[in-house]
Amino acid sequence: IRRSVCSYEMKLSHFLKVFFSVFLVFVLQVTVLPLFKIKGVKLDVILIFIVYSGLKFGIGRSLATGFIFGLIEDFMSITSLGINTISKTLIGFFAGSIEILYKDNKIAQMLIVIVFTLLDAILVLILTYIFKNSLTLQGFIVNSLPVAVFYNSFFTPICFYLFSKFVPSEKNFSSSDSMRKTGFNPHYL
Repeated sequence: IRRSVCSYEMKLSHFLKVFFSVFLVFVLQVTVLPLFKIKGVKLDVILIFIVYSGLKFGIGRSLATGFIFGLIEDFMSITSLGINTISKTLIGFFAGSIEILYKDNKIAQMLIVIVFTLLDAILVLILTYIFKNSLTLQGFIVNSLPVAVFYNSFFTPICFYLFSKFVPSEKNFSSSDSMRKTGFNPHYL
């Protein structure tokens, strides 16, 4: 019983740390980063966090992270319910799909964030067209997208470093370590 209580406390502690990390990223995105806009574009630390989550933890966690952040962004914007949820969830899926590749290479991280910034913009444009039947490409592609790509990619190494310091890793208290020690593995059941 003692072992299960300890395991429960560790899982709860992990959940609270992850929740705090997600909350901190969200607060940063909506309160501090709007003060540092360039040509009306702010750093998309949520997108970078979803990509980090996918590269570090895989599909499951990045899907959940993308879905939660997309849902929050949709609730914060009155006009586009569902668009950010779908877009960020798909970003989480794709980022989690390339989980192991290039996770420690700074240049690769920046290139991956560039790709996902472009993909997010394309998905939002397509979904906006589908749901609202309107499309405003010219100003967005000429003015905002290049700035967003530069801004996100430039700050990726800094964000990845900070996330690695503050976002808890599952390996520190995963149940697989305790299963290896006890010889119990539920996958064999």
